Amino acid sequence: TIKSKDNEVERLRAEINNQKENHLVELTNLSTEIDDLSRTVAKNNKTIMSLELELSYQQKATKSAIDERTRKMKEWEDMKSEYERERRSLRKLYGLAFKRVKTGVRSLLSKLRRKKSE
Repeated sequence: TIKSKDNEVERLRAEINNQKENHLVELTNLSTEIDDLSRTVAKNNKTIMSLELELSYQQKATKSAIDERTRKMKEWEDMKSEYERERRSLRKLYGLAFKRVKTGVRSLLSKLRRKKSE
C-alpha cells in the first residue's frame, strides 16, 4: 500500500511535469503569436499613418488646385466684365463719331449748296 501510494505519487508528479511542459510549450507558442500580432499591429499603424499623411497631402493639393481654379475663374469674370464695359464704351464712341461725321457731312453739304446757290 505504501508502495502503491509511492507509485501513485510518482505517476501524479510525472503527470504534473508533463502538464507543466505542455503549458510551457503552449505559453511559448502564445508568446510567439503575441509577438507576431504586435509586429503586425505596429506595421498596420505605420501604414495607417503613412496613408493619413498621403491623404493630408492630397487634400492640401486638391484645396490648392480648387483655390487656384477659383482665382482664375474670378480673374476671367473680371476680364469679361472689363471687356463688356469697354465694348459698350466703344459702341457709344462709334455712335458719337458717326453723329459727328454725319453733322460734318451735312454742314459741308449745306455750305456747298449755299455756295452753289450764290
